Amino acid sequence: MRFDGPVLFHPEAGVLDADAAVAARVGRVAERGGTVLGRTRALPVEARGDGALLRTDGPGIAADTVVVAAGPWLPELAGSLGVPLALPR
Repeated sequence: MRFDGPVLFHPEAGVLDADAAVAARVGRVAERGGTVLGRTRALPVEARGDGALLRTDGPGIAADTVVVAAGPWLPELAGSLGVPLALPR
């Protein structure tokens, strides 16, 4: 990636095994009674009143808060909420 501004570097920072971190989080959600929709495509999020509706290729999900952690798909999903984002090249 190329950044136009300053980048934070910390010599004691660690690394994260993304696959293990996601698996741990998904497991914890399921343990606490949450619904995990595996292999479900997330479609644009629609702002509604005090919350949002996440459309999927399965069930829709209504929520007070939506956290979009979509990697390279973030600009497309955020754009559906009227929040234009551009990732660095």
